[in-house]
Amino acid sequence: MALSDIGYKKHGEVSKDMNFQHSLPSLVLLGQLLNNIPALVDVIIQTQGPLMTYLISCLDASEEKIKVAAVFALLKVLGSRDQQIPIPMHGQLANRMMGLLSGADGKELQQNSMELLRKLLENGDVVRGLMQQSRTGLPSALKKMLMSRDTTLKVTSMQCVHHILSQDKQDQEITHYSDDLLDADIAEFLFEALATTDGNLLSCTFGCLLLFTDCQSFFTKCHTVYGIESIIRALHHSVKLNNVEALHQGLKVLSEILKRQPEDVHLLNGLGIHKQINSLIEMCLKHSDTGIQIQTGCALKHLLRKHHLPKPIDYIALISLLQSMQDCMEKLPRPISENTSRHHRHQRKSVKDGITDTGGACSKEKLLLCGFDVFEQAFGLVNLLLTVPSPESHLVLMSSDKNTLTNLQYFLLRFLDSTCIPIFMVNYADLSNPAGFASFFHMLCMAFTFNIDLKDFAQKLESLPSLLHVILLIHS
Repeated sequence: MALSDIGYKKHGEVSKDMNFQHSLPSLVLLGQLLNNIPALVDVIIQTQGPLMTYLISCLDASEEKIKVAAVFALLKVLGSRDQQIPIPMHGQLANRMMGLLSGADGKELQQNSMELLRKLLENGDVVRGLMQQSRTGLPSALKKMLMSRDTTLKVTSMQCVHHILSQDKQDQEITHYSDDLLDADIAEFLFEALATTDGNLLSCTFGCLLLFTDCQSFFTKCHTVYGIESIIRALHHSVKLNNVEALHQGLKVLSEILKRQPEDVHLLNGLGIHKQINSLIEMCLKHSDTGIQIQTGCALKHLLRKHHLPKPIDYIALISLLQSMQDCMEKLPRPISENTSRHHRHQRKSVKDGITDTGGACSKEKLLLCGFDVFEQAFGLVNLLLTVPSPESHLVLMSSDKNTLTNLQYFLLRFLDSTCIPIFMVNYADLSNPAGFASFFHMLCMAFTFNIDLKDFAQKLESLPSLLHVILLIHS
């Protein structure tokens, strides 16, 4: 039998009797046919408009089995060729899904309805339509699914949130979907969802939270303050599970929060959370994946902002964090690659030819530059504490000569002498990013503002003619 004949026959069987209950076997059969014969979708879309209309009308049936069968059939249609379905029908379907989700109790109906809604929300017009029609309807439906114990429902709900936030990012000048979702406490439910061992759920949650970091009210309305402990706990758990994808996503979220948190909204409250985040960073800097080390370095750089530090400042803890970053840099080969020069020549040619190198050839250089960024931030912090000292900057947590700003200065000076200068001297000719040169010389300049004895250090620099050569070479 031809596919078009199958389509017409099923249309006749379904539409000849408008009694939903009598049509249930035909609806189930139609769903099975669509599932097993994808080409049948073309026939339904092109020639069977009334059948699509009838399937949508079945969503109003009182019998849940009929709704399940209709949603399943519609999901197969949209999952195959949604771009051929008229936009008005998308909106009509989306509104029906909202009605279904508000009263759906069965797991199968909830899962299929959420999957169909997720597919519809890939269309920006549907997102705009639903968010503009009701400022509470869609967020409330998503919140209800996020509260479910079913992992599949949670993941699909987060994918819907992701579509909405992505659309908001595109239309940011005219829409405020992120604020609407935040007002509906979606972020808080995402934080709660981080208490899981499911890797896919963790990654989806972190993906949504990362998009929320583009929204200013995510910070100013204290959502980050509420959720920071949940994020750190989830990252600790990801380390134990060795879930690299979730760990990478979560570290991005942590880094963006530390970077964008306003100074007047204190993020890290109490010594307990400082110990947790310090422990996390030290563990992640020991991770075998270079990408994880780099992303952790980014988080550490932003953690070294004055308003993120405890009062009084724990200099021993700061030195321990910086030591972990220094250890990462020490483990880099010297030079970082025997073929670095050849790689960068090839990279420049590839970029010129319109080819992008997305491999790991530059990962070691990225880690080196990340380390420079971290220590440049540390030097800047010391410079700030010396220039604009606060009452807390010279307080200590315990009676120890090591827990002082002076000891931190000596540590940074030793870093320059033992690690930074040697590793720079063997790699400067092959560094492709000028930011590395800027960071290196900026650290040297800031070192001479330190309030400690610099005589020995200055003499060592004087005895390095190769360093003077590099300076003159760069200047010329």
